[in-house]
Amino acid sequence: MTHRALSTGVRLATLEAGEGGRPLLLVHGFTGAKEDFGDWVAPFADAGWWVVAPDLRGHGASDQPDEEHRYSLSILADDLLALAAELGWDRFALVGHSMGGMVAQDLVLRGEGPVERLVLMDTHHGPVEGLDRASVELAVGILRTEGLPALPGADREPPAEAEGALRRAPAPRARATRRSPTPRPTAARRRCTQPWASSWRSATTVWWSWRR
Repeated sequence: MTHRALSTGVRLATLEAGEGGRPLLLVHGFTGAKEDFGDWVAPFADAGWWVVAPDLRGHGASDQPDEEHRYSLSILADDLLALAAELGWDRFALVGHSMGGMVAQDLVLRGEGPVERLVLMDTHHGPVEGLDRASVELAVGILRTEGLPALPGADREPPAEAEGALRRAPAPRARATRRSPTPRPTAARRRCTQPWASSWRSATTVWWSWRR
């Protein structure tokens, strides 16, 4: 693991391999981490890529600023551009998974930029429709009072007042991929297979998209 100090004022932890190859940036989703791509870093490097998978700010071993205004999709995109500059990359390929795909879209839609190839995995172009607003607000409350690590805690029981709203929230649709670098399921992600936890996780992803 490497730590990169960025011009945006944070330090991001990264997994890196294949230095000198074709630049490839792998961006994880909400509550995820660089290790989500761990099974693919070495194979990509062996195929000639200089692979860098960061922990986004607020995630994993990267800096976690306390101030709420220091988090948004646009700010996370700024971090990615600063990371590319720190690496000395003028052009790079970009893979974004889930919320990481939203961050990637924010970056490339700014216009002419350094991204020469873009892969979006299991993501969305804006706020996801059909989620219960009450479950979104409950998830935001957990983020503000307990922090990000509390969200994947599906091994605990949800608060009693949350059960009704979470029961009404639709379950995320399963999406199958073929021959794609699907992130390795972490223990936290496996715990999130319970319906109420999946609803909260989806709802908080929507909240991030609203905070652009």
